[in-house]
Amino acid sequence: METAIQRANRIKAEYNLEDMEFKNSFHSVTKVEKIVESERAIVKYVTKPTLDRSKEIVISQGIDLTDFNKNPVILYAHNYGNSMFGGGSPVLPLGKDLWIKDDGNGLLAKQTYANHDLAEDVYRMHADGFPLASSIGFIPIKTIWRGSFNDKEWKKEIARLSDTYNIDKNNFSSAGYVYEKSLLLEHSDCPVGDNPDALALAIKSGKIEFKSEELNQVFESVFLHNKIDDLMVVVNQLKSDQEILKSTINTFTKEMVEQPDGKSQISQAYITSRVTLAVEQMINKRLGKV
Repeated sequence: METAIQRANRIKAEYNLEDMEFKNSFHSVTKVEKIVESERAIVKYVTKPTLDRSKEIVISQGIDLTDFNKNPVILYAHNYGNSMFGGGSPVLPLGKDLWIKDDGNGLLAKQTYANHDLAEDVYRMHADGFPLASSIGFIPIKTIWRGSFNDKEWKKEIARLSDTYNIDKNNFSSAGYVYEKSLLLEHSDCPVGDNPDALALAIKSGKIEFKSEELNQVFESVFLHNKIDDLMVVVNQLKSDQEILKSTINTFTKEMVEQPDGKSQISQAYITSRVTLAVEQMINKRLGKV
């Protein structure tokens, strides 16, 4: 079986590449088009020619599937195992494609899943209406960089791409890179969904229970991250309250302490101590609700 290094060297020679870059294109493509329970299979788009989270576009019509079809594996979060591609500790492939094709809207695949725990967890999430996002791993063959065009030239290039591949021109407005030709290495199911709150609720209610340690760890970290976000909202609100209180204290003490004759009827120290106590009580009360 071909090793990762052997595969990389072969591809570099076949496509006459001086340098070889491995890229991921992450889209929140989570909609399942069809579920085939008898085959433990789903049909879904693994990528579409739209702007991804890195402000890049992969033209799906320009993706070469020849090499991928020799071993059409579905990975978990681009985990190639301990290889030159990185990915950390080895994780078994989730399954394979029964077929994959570009249908003009994107790269559509029929994915069938293996029988180990992680694959079962991912398949059940898809089937239960909580599909994971898709991402492709690929090697760029022809790259178009926005920075190499002036505004007039870029408009012409957008028109060419739009006409050639029947893609809405608006997709290119914020793009930094467009990969017109590329070679697919694999595609992955990734643990970032469009609706993490709905997923969290499903897990909390017991509707979804993971068998695999990988997904248990992922969503424990997701919940912790969400909790931190909730705490940051409170912290930012307290900071805002603090600024308002500072302004209020300054106005209050000025009106109460400074009399027209320049004499104070209430001491500054007394007012400050009372306000400080009130602020501490307010903060403790708010933190108690977190």
